[in-house]
Amino acid sequence: MKTSMSKIVSLITFLIMFMGCQDIPTELSESEKDSIIQEVRTEYDKFIAAASAHDAAVMMQSQWNSEDFLFASNGTMIKGFDAMHNVVNSIHSESKNQSISIDLNEVMIRVINREAVMVSTEGYMNNFPTNEGPKSIMIVETVLMEKIDGKWVITVGHESTREDLENI
Repeated sequence: MKTSMSKIVSLITFLIMFMGCQDIPTELSESEKDSIIQEVRTEYDKFIAAASAHDAAVMMQSQWNSEDFLFASNGTMIKGFDAMHNVVNSIHSESKNQSISIDLNEVMIRVINREAVMVSTEGYMNNFPTNEGPKSIMIVETVLMEKIDGKWVITVGHESTREDLENI
């Protein structure tokens, strides 16, 4: 009886020690959240500035360089970093698109954890070329940014507008 009781106590002691050594996620303080929001906002602002400047190389630095990267844009699913690179280069190298700029009215950043945030924006693509001349088009975007290898990058995203971009 003593042997089995001693085994039970040893097992319980082991389990308590094992459980105590596990990484238990802790809540983020408001200060930590604010710091993460500032880091992410800086990186996201670089991305938007690069898009307005039609600097595809800098835009792509904000994207996750992985075949698992995903981005949905007005009904098109772009799968993988290389596919996104081709789309970005194509759009931003066309002379008709060189006058487009992006102005954001609202940027909302929700901290999910220390390595993931959701960024949702609403704004306008100004000087968008249409059959009737340049126009401002409302656009919304939501992206998941993750801290990978110490850098915040877009890993998944979606942007859309109410406009039928194929027929304007």
